[in-house]
Amino acid sequence: IYTLDQNRVMQQKQLNDWRNAFSIEQAKIEAKTNTQQFTFGVLSSGGCSDTLAAMRAGFKAVWSSKISASQARMFEDLTGAKCQGDTFGKQVWSAKRVDYIRSGQPCPDYSRSGSQLGGQGESGWMFAKQVEVLLQLRPWATCLEISDNAVNVNEEKEVAEVTAALEVAYIVHARLIQGWTYGDPNNRTRLFLVALHRELGQAAYDFQWPTESFNISNVRIARSIAVNDEDAPAKY
Repeated sequence: IYTLDQNRVMQQKQLNDWRNAFSIEQAKIEAKTNTQQFTFGVLSSGGCSDTLAAMRAGFKAVWSSKISASQARMFEDLTGAKCQGDTFGKQVWSAKRVDYIRSGQPCPDYSRSGSQLGGQGESGWMFAKQVEVLLQLRPWATCLEISDNAVNVNEEKEVAEVTAALEVAYIVHARLIQGWTYGDPNNRTRLFLVALHRELGQAAYDFQWPTESFNISNVRIARSIAVNDEDAPAKY
């Protein structure tokens, strides 16, 4: 039987080992040497967490979209691939076809702490609009992420619209996922939509969600990755 503090130390080591098994330096080397046939693009690449995840899974980055100049440079420095600018701009619409596209459009108009205006909000329209880009680029697989509260906004109108639009060409799998069950120490739940092209045949129907890694007996919390109190800089 382990004490709570022993459990925390074990959790810290487990998460630390996993993170350091694929460092930024390794990712940059992988980007230059990866000869895998599977490629990916990222819509709204942000801080590159999704980019790193795809690279870690063996995909080779080809392009991204982002209007933030600093985040565009971050993607290009990490992958050696080019950021195409605005998700809804001409460069993205004519981008090279890739096997997989990951997208996470802004959530403020769907989150509980946001406007909850959905598609009528300042950025909420992007959630549905991205489907037009995906249908133009035709990846074999795509994964979309949005606040779990999207299913409560406008009686789930936007979620239904996105699903229906994708289903023209894709088999769509939807799931609400709690981040902590996969080792991310936060209390957020997110809505994920995984769409596989109908041309993949039975494989598009056979998709299975990854097995959850953690349960109520070994919950990851902020304390799991925090430094010891005595190691925290005095200003904090």
